[in-house]
Amino acid sequence: CFLFFILVFVNLYKVTIHHKKIDYSYREHINKNNIVLNANYSSKSLKDLKVRAEFQTFLKNYTKILLDNKWKEGNYIIDATLKNPGLIFLADAKYLFKGWYGHNLDVLKIALETMDKNIKPWIILSKNSNIQKIVMNNFYPFDENFSLIGTIKDPVNSRQYKIYKPNLNDSD
Repeated sequence: CFLFFILVFVNLYKVTIHHKKIDYSYREHINKNNIVLNANYSSKSLKDLKVRAEFQTFLKNYTKILLDNKWKEGNYIIDATLKNPGLIFLADAKYLFKGWYGHNLDVLKIALETMDKNIKPWIILSKNSNIQKIVMNNFYPFDENFSLIGTIKDPVNSRQYKIYKPNLNDSD
């Protein structure tokens, strides 16, 4: 009986150590993160961070869309995908209410309702039609107020994210 308990505890310890080395998003060993992240924004806080090649490509595509459309660090972004908390951080953007709405549509609604109407945020949307309706209704007429400037594909779940830029007057 004593030997049985010792073996159970040894196996539990091994499983615990094994899971600490697993990347939560890919379900693979972290040692596959072997490329030093090359980020244009937030470079101090991301220094020496290692990522997978897929994520580096994702970041490169995201950054290219921002740079091509005159992104300025400190602009506002609403990440209405509810899936990818790093998009705001990777762009060194300001956010409304919370940086990430944690898969919670109600928190996103609170952020939209309490938003200062003078803020002209950039918006990131996924294909979720309920979220799209809520965001688009908040900025009605959406097509007049925003331009689709690009799409990026998430390397983990293959979702397509659309990035919208606010249409600003020359005086803004």
